[in-house]
Amino acid sequence: MSNLSFLGGLAQYSVLTGATGPTGPIGATGVANVSTSSYFSLRTVDITSATSSISYNVDQKFSQIRGIGFLRSNNFSLFERVGIRFNDDTGDNYGFNLHYVQFSGSIMPSGSYNHSSVSGGDLGMAIGNRGLTGTLSFFEFEIPFYTGTYNYKTYSCYACGYFPSGIVDGRHLFATMIQGIWMNTNPITKITLYQMSGFNFETGSSVIFQGEN
Repeated sequence: MSNLSFLGGLAQYSVLTGATGPTGPIGATGVANVSTSSYFSLRTVDITSATSSISYNVDQKFSQIRGIGFLRSNNFSLFERVGIRFNDDTGDNYGFNLHYVQFSGSIMPSGSYNHSSVSGGDLGMAIGNRGLTGTLSFFEFEIPFYTGTYNYKTYSCYACGYFPSGIVDGRHLFATMIQGIWMNTNPITKITLYQMSGFNFETGSSVIFQGEN
């Protein structure tokens, strides 16, 4: 606001400053930098004809390897055990802790530790060829710190298969959770899935390998 006055015949001009307005609200604090994990698809293996194993030569630039599989055995059975090997090692260097729930008219939870003598670690059970066409078992496994040179390599796996076979065999569900170890300090450069019984993976099986940062 301005004010005009006269003093000794001279005009004087002055500006009157109004009251200071209220202080505005304080801005929000910025979000701190948060690290998030990201998965990168590395390879997808689709089985177009029956095969005894599924392998992947592992990229060494990630902190963890993850696998997602849909598997079926060509053996005429309810379920077949799936194994995992690292760097083509078939020695007595694997161990695993198995927890499973089987449903076949009743639920039977169990847990046990096994020092593997079948040339690989256990991943769980794949449905066999007595199951309905198109029915596959689901697998999800993770291998952290696989590039380390001082640590034994560990893995974990969740697997689930459902067998709706009808009147003769009833209905069967087999779900497993496994923690395993490869007693070797070398970096993992190759992963191989196979059937411990020696049978093949059926056409239509598939595994997706991913890397995590």
